[in-house]
Amino acid sequence: MSDSTKYTSKLQNKRILIIGASLEHGAHVTISSSQPSRIDRAITSLLTSYPSAKPRLQGHPADMATSSTLESNIVSLLDFATEKQSKKLDHIVWTAGDALAVMPLSDLTVEKSHPSRHGALLRPPGMSEEERQRRFKYFGEKSTTGRVGRVEDVAEAYLFLMRDQNVTGSLIWTNAGALLV
Repeated sequence: MSDSTKYTSKLQNKRILIIGASLEHGAHVTISSSQPSRIDRAITSLLTSYPSAKPRLQGHPADMATSSTLESNIVSLLDFATEKQSKKLDHIVWTAGDALAVMPLSDLTVEKSHPSRHGALLRPPGMSEEERQRRFKYFGEKSTTGRVGRVEDVAEAYLFLMRDQNVTGSLIWTNAGALLV
């Protein structure tokens, strides 16, 4: 008798569009970024862990920061992810840029959805590895779980939200119990 996959296969053959950089559960994944090199790195990294996923993984560049081309870039990306609308898109995971504006859909405009449209962002070099580890240790000791969350932990939250068809309009916090202390 084969193993039951009733709960683990809910993403099998689903189409998922990830904007900004689910594969192991059988999903067909499209990764999008404004930088083709980021897409290539993400695909290479994913295929290192999941070589059999190659036929289910694709990438498409789309600049979401330029208002004048935003609509055509979104149409192009959605056409690519749905094979010219011949396949249903089951989930969209938005991990790029600033948080989306929260307002009634009828009030949403391109300008309102892009809060940093009037500024420029510069990325500083960041903290040293030693400082990073020191902070991880500090915050881990303060958390109820005794450690800082890992990428894998947050990925489980994404998978939960995509699998549970009853979840809608919910906020999920993955924060090592920070709200409790």
